[in-house]
Amino acid sequence: MALPEDLVEALLRALRDDPRRLAALRALLLEGSGQEPPWDRLARTQEEMGAALRDLARAQVRTEANVAALAERVGQLAEAQRRTEERLEALTARVDQLAEAQRRTEERLEALTARVDQLAARVDDLTVRLEALTARVDQLAEAQRRTEERLEALTARVDSLAARVEDLTVQVGALTARVGGLVGESVERRYRERPFAYLWRIALGLEALPSRELDLLLREVGGPQGLTEEEEAEVRELDAVLKGSRRDDGREVVVAVEASARLDADDVARVLRRSAILARGPFPVVPVVAGEQAPPDVVELARRQGVWVAVDGRTLEPTGAGA
Repeated sequence: MALPEDLVEALLRALRDDPRRLAALRALLLEGSGQEPPWDRLARTQEEMGAALRDLARAQVRTEANVAALAERVGQLAEAQRRTEERLEALTARVDQLAEAQRRTEERLEALTARVDQLAARVDDLTVRLEALTARVDQLAEAQRRTEERLEALTARVDSLAARVEDLTVQVGALTARVGGLVGESVERRYRERPFAYLWRIALGLEALPSRELDLLLREVGGPQGLTEEEEAEVRELDAVLKGSRRDDGREVVVAVEASARLDADDVARVLRRSAILARGPFPVVPVVAGEQAPPDVVELARRQGVWVAVDGRTLEPTGAGA
């Protein structure tokens, strides 16, 4: 029986592609060559070859299908490989970026570490200084405590001394007043008892008026109406009322004296007021302030208002008010 042409071509292509099939076909043709007639054997062989060729054809179809599927799979794998490579390239770039960022981070970390080391060194230094300062403050606090204790003791002592000084001040004030009074009395007594020794430039023969003569003088001063009690008391408050003769014309004069240990403006005012009362009588009146001490302004005031000033062994005549 004749074989189809396309089957023969497929058979030949299969035999060319796989030499092992050609050897198997040759062995099949030679098998049993002496046992049956050639045409029977050929027919059988032809049938077997047809079956084999059909098997080969089916195998070829399956192989081509597998190859096509494999090619498609390979294409898919190639596409997947391409995408993988793209992703790998992107990942590589990202890794490079991360590596660069890591490098910068490490550089910054190193710089920060160095900075932290510097700060740590400064903190250590500050800690040492703070400890030293704390110790110094503790020392100062202790010194302050001791100082406060000493100050409290000193304050108590000063308070005690202040109290004593206050007591002494009171005593000195009282003593000063007493001494002033004594000095004033001494001055008054000197000018009453020895007026000729201190006031000789004013008048000669000066003597203190006895009580009876002073009474007569006050009656003459008061005239028919007499002095008021206040006026008479003012005159009797004079420290000394003297009588003598003026040096220039020998005329009899009355000298009114206000004496103090330390002269002041009140002494000047008093002697002027009391002398004005005496001046109502028949004799001229010479006002005098006398003392141990006198401020310059008081001396100037007295002399300007017509009052003689006897102080510190000197007798100063008036410069105004009818001098």
